[in-house]
Amino acid sequence: MKKACFILLLIFMMMFASTNIFAAELPSAEDYYKKGFTFFKQEEYIKAINNYKMAIKLNPKYGKAYLDMGDSYYNQQKYEEAIAAYDAVIKLEPSNDYAYYSKGSALHFLYKDEEAIKEYDKVIKINPKYVNAYMNKGDSLNMLGKYSEAIECFDKAAELNPWDKDINISKGNTYYFQGLYEQAIVYYDVAIEANSFHESVYLSKGYSLYHLSRYDEAIKALEQGLKRVPDDAAANYYMSISLVKAGDKKDYFSYLKKAVFLDKFYLKEARTEEAFKSLSQDEDFIETIYDAKEDIRNQFENADILKRGVLSSIHFLDLKTSGNVEEDAKVLKAEHEFFNNFYAGSIYNSASADKYHIHNNSPYRDEMIKAGRIIK
Repeated sequence: MKKACFILLLIFMMMFASTNIFAAELPSAEDYYKKGFTFFKQEEYIKAINNYKMAIKLNPKYGKAYLDMGDSYYNQQKYEEAIAAYDAVIKLEPSNDYAYYSKGSALHFLYKDEEAIKEYDKVIKINPKYVNAYMNKGDSLNMLGKYSEAIECFDKAAELNPWDKDINISKGNTYYFQGLYEQAIVYYDVAIEANSFHESVYLSKGYSLYHLSRYDEAIKALEQGLKRVPDDAAANYYMSISLVKAGDKKDYFSYLKKAVFLDKFYLKEARTEEAFKSLSQDEDFIETIYDAKEDIRNQFENADILKRGVLSSIHFLDLKTSGNVEEDAKVLKAEHEFFNNFYAGSIYNSASADKYHIHNNSPYRDEMIKAGRIIK
């Protein structure tokens, strides 16, 4: 009997011990958070988020996990998801100034600047010395055209941190947005003299000089900027047009070509820009435009789903579209199918043409009728 009791006791002890072993092996909320933070530092944001979610599942009041999850979404430009995470932090920690600040930044990138300003004001109420809150509030005020209020914000930021060189850039931008280019250049020069190597300062100075028709100076400033950010489409475009307006019709080509291939918006700009009209017969100019059109058509023809960038590029080829991405994708795909059949020798009547979206506003319909390929 004693032996049986001893065996039974031993079994219970082993069961208890094994339970503790397994419990010890289960990761805690803190373990998941630390793992998520490791992924965050490695910029593996999806893995970071998955671990933060596990931490929150185990501890629904884990504010820091929500906060870092918000930053993970923010860094992926998933601003709506980021805001939801920051709101969770604010609910748990109503005085967390960083959560309000981050929410404001996300709202700014969603073009909700009035809402963003309200968040920055909450930050400032909690922490009146939060320099970046004043800076970001100034940027949002600029977006709303409230330039004098923006300057007040930048002045307050300068008062709190007189060594911040970017404040001069922000003030310069405020004058730039108003078309006050001379005043803008004054602040850009102060930033440059203070050894501010923010890439935008030289580019912004170059754009200002261009608008003042000081093309030689604009070229020098843009050269400095392009050393730092060679793949800035706007800078390449302004460099090309500055060279043309300065009388250099040889070196503009490489900059224009790069601008167009970085952003097809500059295909339209180049085609409508007065300064380039004198180059309409220039072989390099023609090659740039032709190659860009071919690139757009190739993207269109090889895309299973039209992306917004491809679609907006197609608009610049004068195809008549509605502006609605989903509807335009259907229309353009159908038009592409029509062309394939058309060039294969098919003849369509008007009803068939309408079926394939070759409507009366299509630039190709009249040509097809004249060619006898569409029968009225």
